[in-house]
Amino acid sequence: RMKRVPESVAVFQWNAKAHPDSANVYDSLGEAQRANGQVDLAKANYRKAAALAPTDARLRGIVAELEAE
Repeated sequence: RMKRVPESVAVFQWNAKAHPDSANVYDSLGEAQRANGQVDLAKANYRKAAALAPTDARLRGIVAELEAE
C-alpha cells in the first residue's frame, strides 16, 4: 500500500530464509516480486508455495495464471 515494493521483496526474501517451510511466506514473496515486475521469480515462488500447500486452490490458480502469461 505504501508503494515500497523493492523493500517488501527484500523483507519477504529474508522471511523465506527464516521460514522455508511456510507456504504463506512464498505466497507473499511471489506477490511482491510480481508487483516489482520480477515475473519469473514470482512464478518460482508461487510454485514453491503451491507445493508446500497442495490443497490451496488459490495458489494453483495463480500459478496457472502466471504460466499463461
